[in-house]
Amino acid sequence: MCQGAIASWQTALTAYQNTNNPVNQAIVREKLALAYQQVGQFESAIDSWQQAIAQYRAAEEIVKKVAHRTGSNLQPMGAK
Repeated sequence: MCQGAIASWQTALTAYQNTNNPVNQAIVREKLALAYQQVGQFESAIDSWQQAIAQYRAAEEIVKKVAHRTGSNLQPMGAK
């Protein structure tokens, strides 16, 4: 079952990469990491987690830049 999930998540990841959607890419990479973990592919799981973290950080930087340009006090989720 997890192998089918991995294939589905990889398809979703490709779609989000094609639309340049870093937040959804990060979410999908989290799901992939969990699926890889379930089937014992720990290196792939770790790689997926690392890529998800990097994409969340990139998305946070985008929010900061937009906020700065617009004079908004927009904050990334979880920001204090």
